This record gives sequence, C-alpha cells and structure tokens, in this order.
Amino acid sequence: MARWFRRPILVPERVQTSPVDCGPVALHTLLTGHGISLSYGRLRELCQTDLDGTSIDTMEDIARTFGLPVEQAVVPIDHLLREPTRSFPSIVVTRQASGASHFVVLWSRRGDWLQIMDPATGRRWVRARRFLDTVYPFTMVVEPSDWRSEWAETDEFLLCLRERLDELGVPGERSIRWIDASLGAESWTPLAALDAAIRMAAGLVGPGRLSRGSEAAELIEGYWEGSRGPGERGDAGERFRDSDVGIRAARDGTQAVLTVPPAFWPVFPEPHGLRIRGAVLLRLESESEHIAFASPTDFVATSTSPSSPAPDDTGAPTLVQSLRETAQSPLRHLARELRREGAFVYVCVVFASFGAAVTVLVEALLFRGLLGAGEVLGPNQRFGLVGVVGIVLVVGLLFEVPLQHGLAAIGRHLEGRVRVLLQQKIPRLHDRYFRSRPTSDMAERSHSIRLLRELPVLTGQLFRTLLRFVLTTLGLIWLDPARTPLILAVFLLSLLVPLFGRRALSESELRVRNHLGALGRFYLDALLGIVPIRLHGAEESVRSEHESLLTEWLRAGLSFHRAAVWTKSAQMILAFVLVFALVSIHAASHAEIGLSLLFVYWAVSLPALGEEAAQVFIEYPIHRNILLRVLEPLGAPEEVGLQDEVAPRTHSSPVAIRMERVSAGAGGHDVLNEIDLDIAPGEHVAIVGRSGSGKSTLVGLLLGFFQPSEGRVLVDGRSLVGPSLAALRGKTAWVDPSVQLWNRSVLENLRYGNGDVADADLEATFHTARLDALLEQLPEGSATRLGESGSLVSGGEGQRVRLGRALLRSGVGLVLLDEAFRGLPSDVRHELLGSVRSHWSTATLLHVTHDLDDLDSFDKLIVLDEGRVVFVGPPRFAVECPEFVTLRSGHRELRRFLERESGWQRWHIEAGRLLTRVPTGPERGRRGVRGPLFGREPGGSA
Repeated sequence: MARWFRRPILVPERVQTSPVDCGPVALHTLLTGHGISLSYGRLRELCQTDLDGTSIDTMEDIARTFGLPVEQAVVPIDHLLREPTRSFPSIVVTRQASGASHFVVLWSRRGDWLQIMDPATGRRWVRARRFLDTVYPFTMVVEPSDWRSEWAETDEFLLCLRERLDELGVPGERSIRWIDASLGAESWTPLAALDAAIRMAAGLVGPGRLSRGSEAAELIEGYWEGSRGPGERGDAGERFRDSDVGIRAARDGTQAVLTVPPAFWPVFPEPHGLRIRGAVLLRLESESEHIAFASPTDFVATSTSPSSPAPDDTGAPTLVQSLRETAQSPLRHLARELRREGAFVYVCVVFASFGAAVTVLVEALLFRGLLGAGEVLGPNQRFGLVGVVGIVLVVGLLFEVPLQHGLAAIGRHLEGRVRVLLQQKIPRLHDRYFRSRPTSDMAERSHSIRLLRELPVLTGQLFRTLLRFVLTTLGLIWLDPARTPLILAVFLLSLLVPLFGRRALSESELRVRNHLGALGRFYLDALLGIVPIRLHGAEESVRSEHESLLTEWLRAGLSFHRAAVWTKSAQMILAFVLVFALVSIHAASHAEIGLSLLFVYWAVSLPALGEEAAQVFIEYPIHRNILLRVLEPLGAPEEVGLQDEVAPRTHSSPVAIRMERVSAGAGGHDVLNEIDLDIAPGEHVAIVGRSGSGKSTLVGLLLGFFQPSEGRVLVDGRSLVGPSLAALRGKTAWVDPSVQLWNRSVLENLRYGNGDVADADLEATFHTARLDALLEQLPEGSATRLGESGSLVSGGEGQRVRLGRALLRSGVGLVLLDEAFRGLPSDVRHELLGSVRSHWSTATLLHVTHDLDDLDSFDKLIVLDEGRVVFVGPPRFAVECPEFVTLRSGHRELRRFLERESGWQRWHIEAGRLLTRVPTGPERGRRGVRGPLFGREPGGSA
C-alpha cells in the first residue's frame, strides 16, 4: 500500500556518537525525514557498521527494504546541485580534512545556501561552492559505450549541459547543434570534449576576462572542434598523455587544433576503458516534493502473518524489530538522574538565580541614588545609604556563593551517577557494540564523562543571563515607557545579531576543528608507527605530510580569526549605533542626570548580555554532542540472557552443534554463505582454509560475536540465542591471539575469570601449557607482570598464558582453538596439541589452523573456501577435495622452498643469542647473501 508524504522544511537532526557512524546517522535522517520512524540502534546493526564504516550498497538495500525508493548515482561534481540531477534530498559522500570519506545529507537549497545534515556536527547551512569543495571525487573505469548510454546520453546529463550553456549566454540553436552533432558521432570523444570545453569556458568567464555570449561560444566551439580532431579520430589518449597542459596547437594542414587541458575532461582514457570522475550520492527515484512509497508496515504485517514463522529473539537486527522497537533516548536517563536530586534543590537554585539577578539591578539603582545623595541627604543619611549598598552587596554574595556551590554539587552528583550507570550497563552490552567502535572512541567517551559536571553550571549561566537580560530590558522600559518599541528592538537585535554572527563563524570554526582532529590522528599514527618509519627512512615523507596538514590547519585558523575579527567589529559597531540612538532619543526628552546615567548603564549592558547569552546558545550543540556520545551506551540494547551472577561451573557434557543454511556478514560483505554442518558431541574437528575464507567467523558464531543473517545455529537442539548463548559461554574454553592479557602478574592472568583455583590445578596447568620454562626465565616468576596486552613477553609465550587460562576452566563442554599455537615452533605446537586434546578428550573441540601436518588424528575435517564449506568428513578422504589438495600443495611447496633453497640464510635465536648458518655452494655467490648480523660470527665478538 502506497502512502504520500511531504518532506519537512528543516532536515531532521541527529549527531553521530562514534566516528564510524556517519552512514547509519545519514540513513536514519533520510528515513525519518520521509516519515519512517525506527530505532537507530537497530538500524545501525542492520547497516553492519564496522571499524571501516558502512557500505553505501548496504544503505541502499536497507532503504529499499524500508520502502524508500533510492538509487546510487555517480554524477559530475559541477552537476551535483543542478535540478536535473535530483540531488535534493540525498546522501552524498564527502571528504574530511584527513582525506577519509564521510556521509552527509544534502536536504535543500535556498539561493547560494545549502541545508545539510552533517552527522559530525548536526544541521547547518553552507555555501554551495564551499560544499562542492568537500565532495569526494570518486573514480571508476567503464566501457566507452556504457559511459555514453548510462551517463552522457541520458536526459539528466544533457539537460545539465543545456543549463551550463545557457548560463554562458550561448544561443539555444547553437547549443542544440553542438549536442546533436556530439550525439550523432560514433566516438565518445565529441560529447566528452563538449563537456570539457564548457567547463573550461565557465572557469574563464568573469570581469576582465572572457565575456558571456559570443566570446564564450566561440571559445567553446574552437576547443570542441580541436579536441574532437579531424574526422573525429578519437586520439584523446595521446592528448591526455601530452605533457603540455595549456593550450596546445598542432598543425593539420593550415588549421590550428586547440585541445582542452585534461583537468576539465569528465572522463580519462585508460587501457581498458574510460575512467569517469564524479560525486557519489544515494538519491530518491522520485522528483516531487510529495512522494509516494511503499509503507514499511506492509512488510511488518506480511512478516508476522500466520503463514510465516514468528521471528525468534536472536539478537540479530531485523526489519520488524527496527520498526517496533521504541528508540531509547539517553537524555531520558539524564533527566531521571536529575530528578533524583529532588524538587527542593532546583527550587533553591532558581530562587538563588533570581535573587542574584535582581540584586544586580538593585545595586545599579542604589548607585544611581548615591549620585544625588549629596544634595538631598544629610551626613548620617548618606552614611546609612552607603551601609544599605554594602548590605545589598553582601546579600548578592550570599546568593552567588550557594548558587555556584549548588550547581557544582549537582554536576558532581550527576557525573557520579552516570559513571555508576555505565559500569552497570557496559557488561550487559553485546560484544558487537564494542567490535564495531574504535577503542580510541570508547576511551575518548570515558574521558569526556568529566564534562557532565559542567552541564548544570552552563544551564545556570544561561538562565541567569537571560533573566538579567529580561530584567534589564524591563528596567529600561520602566525608566522610559515612551521608548518601549525602540527598547524591544534593541533587546531583540542585541540577542539575534551575536547569535547569527557566531553561527556564521561556526563553519570556519568547524574547519579548524576538523584540521585539528586530522593533526591529532596524524600524531597518534606517527607515534604508533615510529619504528617502521625510522627503519624505512620515511622521515621526509612523514614530515612532508605533516607540513601539508599543518599548513591547512594554519590557513583555516587564520581565515577563522580574520572572519571573527570582522564579525566582532561589525557587532560592536552595530551595538554602538543602536545604543547611541537609544540614549540620544532618551536624553532629548529627559534632563535628569541620575536617571539618564542609569539608563545609559543599562542600555550599554544589553549588547554584552546578548553576547553572553548567544555564546551559551552556540556552545549548547557542542555540549549536547558530547553528552549524547557519553550517554549513548545507556540507550543501547542489552544482550539477552546475561545474568548478574555467574553460576559455579560443574562438569558439563559435550555439546552438539548444528548449522542450517547459515550466512553471516561483516562490514557489509558476506563472509559465510549457506553453511550446513553437523558436529556430534565429543567430536574433535579441524577447520582449515585460506586466509579470509571465514574460519574465525564460523567460531565467532558460536561465541555470539556474529549473528547469522540467514539460517540458524543450534546447540544441543536449541537456538543459540539469549539464555542458550549465555549458558554455552559458561562452558566454553576459547583460545585466540586476540584474548586479552592484562598488565598483571602471570598468576593473576591465569586465574582471571576462573575464580578460586587450587594449587594442584595450577601445577598441572604449568606443565600442560609448557609454562615451566617461561616462569624460570621471568625475573619474579609467576608474580612477574606481563605488560599491557602481554607486551613484555613474546607472542608464543603469551599464547601459552592464554592456553593456561583456558585449561583452568572447569565444566568445559566446548573448546574453540583459533590459531591457538601461533608463534610457537612446530615441535612445540605438535606437543601442545596432543596435550590439549588429551586434557579435553571428552569435550567437543574445534581447532582452526593453517598447519596441515596434524590433521589425520582428528575425527572430522572441515575445509572452507570463500565462505563456503567445500569438504566435511574424515581427513583421509580430503584428498578428493580439489581446494584442500591445492591448499596442501601450496603449503608443502612453501616449506620445501624455505627448507631446501640454498639461497636463504637461516637465523636461529636461542636463549637470547642470535646464531646464523650461512648458505654454502654456488648459490651463495650468485644470490649475494649477506654475512652474519652486525658482522658477528657464532660465538665471536663484534
């Protein structure tokens, strides 16, 4: 059922809470702006947002699924804002200061100003030229025939050409003749040359340069004819490769041939086609402001019909859940925590704010009274008046001190309660919540919690400023009622002029912050990569890149401060003119000096109060964005089935695993496709395949890290969701290089998550995991700290600690070994695998490995290739699988090459000493192998 909807004038606003969330936020804005209300958290999961962001293909599929007809398009950047392109509204890919791509919503245009919704900053207005400068220049290679049929010969492209020719003053008959001649040619060159000539002429038209009309037309025709070449010979490839980018003249008989420089061409010839360049956008298929699209509720009704199975609560986002789930606003948590302070506290704060504002006005009235006190009051009365002024000052201080103390106390209590809420919430969040967000982002949020204490102070400052602003205006009206309209005009202008002035600077300030953020990321990347940078001698390259970023930041900063000075000067001049006019009109009709001075004092304070209030208004979005980022985890859906207390583990029976046509994806790409598996209880299964074939994703399904997009995973006959997943985790031992090692002692790392462990179990684990030798080498034995993420031990030693932690778990029914012995010698891997399988002989065991030597002893072998299971069965029958044969032959060939090729020099490290074996024979001289490291011979000295 179709329904009609009119787009709102203002674009719905939503700010991203993570650097990788621009895609889901932009899509949510587009859907909300067309009347499709849904849960943002579920939409983010549907977008499969990963550390690399969201695929625009996924966004298109989701929008269509929700009933919004959209399509991807690549258009020339100078066509983006033209009406035939249908870019309003759309999601456009832009480029940030760091060079990374970024989604923004292009909503509407008013003259030269564009209304956009930038997920990083919210709703804002930017100039068209400034926006086009930030559009990401996408390139792709297509066939010449495809470029003509799908781009150049479409009505959209041709109408834009006509518009551009009309803007240059080219007569319509001439424009039609050029376009028809280009369309009638067999080659792609004439149409591309016409577009390039128009683009170049548009850049040359201007005062003192090329004029519109006949001059522009003659230039376009000359360059168009020259770029086509005699007989439309299509030799544009040679012209593009010409080193002279300016106007090139080549003689063909007696006629000069002029070619358009490559920078103006819409396409570039490549060996296998044409490389087009343009903007990427996701736009609506309908052109009207009133659009009709399929209602997503139809899908809900269909999906929940009796003939279709009811969706189980898998934790995986579905369309039904996205439409039905109520969005949980983090601000509700904040409001609930603020209400806990009680109404009495806020009544006291409001009363103190009102008292402080009134006290300031009373002080001004008293000081005005002091001016004429010498003429009408005696000495004792004047002394009493001074005492009254002192009392009022003390009263103002009595209002001010408790007010500031109360606001600061509310801020501290708010920060503390939010920290407690986050500590209770974070353990209940799904693992994907953290995997899809950078660690730096989560760390920055944790650091920003301290800013919550400033929120009550900022709110109190705004309330007091507005209260003083209003009371001062009322005081001016009381002093001169006849000038009420003028006073109200000054009141509004004093507030609106600074507000709009600062908003005009927000774009420049945003550019400065973007460049500053790019510099910060550059510094972090340089520190993380300092070793390879020095080893490869890349200091000059890094220095050059840093200089370019620093230059852009400096230019943006100078531009911002220059604009700020001009804006501030204009505000001061306008404020002075307004106040001068108000005071002059008042003074012309009031001769009493005391009232006139008080009137001047209050009138002069209006612009300052308006500036202060505008500053708070401008800072509000910044603090709101920070607040939303900090509180966003509170509104995230919790993982179903988690318990507050972990039940003690006892002996557990091995589990049975069944996968029925399971597909799973990550980052918008399918990783597993239609997996069908049956693993009996107690089976030991080896899983092999090339890198990227989906082995770790298969294990991640059993851990709950990934949710199947299709099919289902059954463990012991029950769907692996909610309580079943929590129960399985309680009896799973998992060994993976990504398992965290803490900066604590070896003993604490082994006991982590295992509760109280008996000394006898520790001794047995030391032996099984071959930790005895490691403990002997460490300076403090089992009390030695391992460093952050195990940085103080080698990779192989860290793997043994991870294995020891898993061996200490009790009640294990499922063992998942994902490259568990990485970084260990082959003989140690063989011994550890035998010990581990003996220790967990009754449990179901899945062993993901690239080592093909120890597969024969497993009960079952699974071979994965490009996300599909190509073999399941006993290892002895794997020779019938071509993918496994190819994998094994490559493995053996690599080993043979490394072991027998005499051109290799082998280094052996033992007990911290480097021993070398230099190849001998004719291969040594022919391959030019270097001698021992640093010129050291085994056993010798440097």
